[in-house]
Amino acid sequence: MPGFAQFSTCDSNLVNAHLNPAGYRRLYVATQPCSMYYYSTTPKTGINAHRDAANLNVPQLIIDNTQENSDVSGALFVQGVYAIAGSGNAVWLGITDSSTLFSWRVMATGQPATFFNWTAGDPNNLRPGCYNGTFGCSLCTGTNAYWCAYGEDCAIMQPSGQWIDNSCDGTLTGNPTGSPINRTVVLELNTCPVITKPHDTLICSGNPVNLSAPVITGGTAPYTYAWSPGSQTGPTISVSPTTTTTYSVEASDHYLCKADTTVTVSVVTPVIPTINASANPVCKNTNDNISLSSVSGTATYTWNFDAGSSIISGSGSGPYTVQWSTGGTKTISVTVSDNGCVSNATRTVTVDSANAAFTLNPTTTCTGQSVTATVAQVSGTANYTWSFGGGTVVSGTGAGPYTITWPTIGVKTVGLTVTDNGCTANSSVTENIT
Repeated sequence: MPGFAQFSTCDSNLVNAHLNPAGYRRLYVATQPCSMYYYSTTPKTGINAHRDAANLNVPQLIIDNTQENSDVSGALFVQGVYAIAGSGNAVWLGITDSSTLFSWRVMATGQPATFFNWTAGDPNNLRPGCYNGTFGCSLCTGTNAYWCAYGEDCAIMQPSGQWIDNSCDGTLTGNPTGSPINRTVVLELNTCPVITKPHDTLICSGNPVNLSAPVITGGTAPYTYAWSPGSQTGPTISVSPTTTTTYSVEASDHYLCKADTTVTVSVVTPVIPTINASANPVCKNTNDNISLSSVSGTATYTWNFDAGSSIISGSGSGPYTVQWSTGGTKTISVTVSDNGCVSNATRTVTVDSANAAFTLNPTTTCTGQSVTATVAQVSGTANYTWSFGGGTVVSGTGAGPYTITWPTIGVKTVGLTVTDNGCTANSSVTENIT
């Protein structure tokens, strides 16, 4: 989106100092605020008009619409420019069809012209009277040879405001030995530079961002830029604000014609959330609900629940229902990315388990013979509850080991329930008594 702010700061003294020594004077067209017009006090050929514009770096007159055509033509008439001696009551326009017949383009840019006000019958690319077919140019001499070879590749505006095409260097029709066609040259200085308006943006506090507001059209190069705050120069700058800041830029062209615009860089500060767990410690293979103290609808979340985890439910910011198949200390972590800010949070969860595994030795014996029950892994914090299937405990308490005998034959079942830190496990082993 361009910024169109226009200041009344164009320095006409600078323009005059540039164009007056070359024989150009100001043409006042009050109703065209984005243009300054200058006319030559000495009429020139179309070729020399184009050379003047190129050498002075000020384009020839380009008419963009009916209103400008009327305004400029009226000013040329009222200020006596049409009547300058030797001008033929006309002024040159900055368009040509030299590349392709009747395809008129702007001399300064090469782009197609978009507005025309031709008089009836024009443009006609009229040739001189001495032209006679393909080889007719050999019949013409002097400037007529140019006219004969190229036709009418330049355009002029007459006091009526209408246009006709003209030879850029040839003599007038019916005057094959006369002087070249001379018209008044009008140059048009664009006084309204247009700069690109940067998009407002959002960054994380302290991150760099580029702001760019180059002149995209209008004005006269070279351009200078002044940014505030910071006093940076150039069409593109890099800033790293820590608080929300509105930057302004003013672009100034060679003649101090200016435009400005603003852009706001909104700054966000990363919020580091806290990871919450519904149970800590938690038993192996049981649900633990994991959530965050704060979430953002614009953030992305990357989680890690450590080894042995299974996600039962949950996505994105959570909450999650998680189980662990292995015990121990588990580290849960999350990385939050939000508007360029990256933050990390971690917490640990203790996963407990109750181990009820045990063995009987021997596994087959006779009535009245001793059998030993031994727990595979003893925990000092666990409670052990045994059932011996009608056997007699000879010795043993708690986790054991136990010595047991059975008075009758058959298959006997020994069971164990272990409760440890709120976690429960069950196990059973059979003994064959003969």
